[in-house]
Amino acid sequence: MRITFPAMKARMGGREYFLTTMALSEIPRFFKFNDWENVTPELRAQRVLHEARVPAIAKYIVDNESSYLFSSIACSYSSPLNFTPSSPLTPDSGEISIELEKMEFVINDGQHRCAAIAAALKECPSIAQDRISVATDVFGPESLCSAHIEVSQHSLRPTRSFGSAHHGDR
Repeated sequence: MRITFPAMKARMGGREYFLTTMALSEIPRFFKFNDWENVTPELRAQRVLHEARVPAIAKYIVDNESSYLFSSIACSYSSPLNFTPSSPLTPDSGEISIELEKMEFVINDGQHRCAAIAAALKECPSIAQDRISVATDVFGPESLCSAHIEVSQHSLRPTRSFGSAHHGDR
């Protein structure tokens, strides 16, 4: 069975990638977590999931059901994916389709958000049809690790004062 998502095609750093959105209810179904804890950092394709971070993020979603906001999930796929443009006039806008049985997404950035979304859905099913943006790039297994390293080494944590100024002290 093939599934299809509306998407935009783009290029950055010489790589083609796609932007789409997914219903929050699709996140636990399509994104799986690997146990990377016993793998050296150089060989990891994603950060180790720190379960202790998940409840606070899930609480943020549930407590702010009508106003929460997240940045995009960045992921890679290693399954065959087809892009079909909407029309010759808009060659970068269209649909991506992928065989459901062969679909394999690896989260390069956003695994804690994904785990929190899965937890929040159990407590607050009304968010199931909310959508989150997803940026996806094709990588073979040998380059998944480099994608994780590229995303992780350049990410910055916001300062505590930034969080306090924008969200109040929680």
